[in-house]
Amino acid sequence: NMGYTTYNSTLPSASSIYSSLKSNTVSIIHGHGGIGLIRLDQSNGTPQYLYSDNTMTSSGYRVQNYPINALGKNQLVIYCTCNSASAPTGGFSMAEATQNAGASCVIGFQNEVAGGGEYVKMMMDLAINGYTISSAMEHADYYYQNHYGPQSDKSPANTSNRKTFGPTNKTIEIR
Repeated sequence: NMGYTTYNSTLPSASSIYSSLKSNTVSIIHGHGGIGLIRLDQSNGTPQYLYSDNTMTSSGYRVQNYPINALGKNQLVIYCTCNSASAPTGGFSMAEATQNAGASCVIGFQNEVAGGGEYVKMMMDLAINGYTISSAMEHADYYYQNHYGPQSDKSPANTSNRKTFGPTNKTIEIR
């Protein structure tokens, strides 16, 4: 007995994320990513992928394939994954494809990101209490940098790494 309890959970499938994005008002996807994709490791050890667009040749779900404005209920989508704001050659990043599908504001990262879960928690604690998205990011940047030390290239508070698509000067409503 190590003095604590652990729990394992299976990551959602690509189809469940693809389906739930259409009905969410705020979506936070935290996990592993690559240029143009999100990797979802399943309990059987086989990964599934959610792709940004049709430049990826493997079969799977693609954000680009949503009908026009299918993600219009989403006030904010955060891809807390590496490379979620980097596009494959001739294609769209996950963040850009999501905004193109109707999400109002999307946040992603151009390179690797480390410590993103803690950053997003700080940011969302502010955003759900009436801060605009931009103000919540600014406060989370300040807190994160003071709490964890100088910015690295992988920091979620590094504004050269973090990229937003859509307006950030608005508040979000959690229903």
